[in-house]
Amino acid sequence: MSEETKCRCMNCLERFPVQPNAKEATCPHCNIKYRISWPWPGQPKVRGLAK
Repeated sequence: MSEETKCRCMNCLERFPVQPNAKEATCPHCNIKYRISWPWPGQPKVRGLAK
């Protein structure tokens, strides 16, 4: 079983799931794609919009 982690969307402010070690993730609420970094294991951080 994989552990689900979440980020906060910078557009709609809803939290959305991010797969472990993902480099990009899309908010399912507003469909905006973000770049994701992992400053600590299990703690994703939105770094900006994905290209």
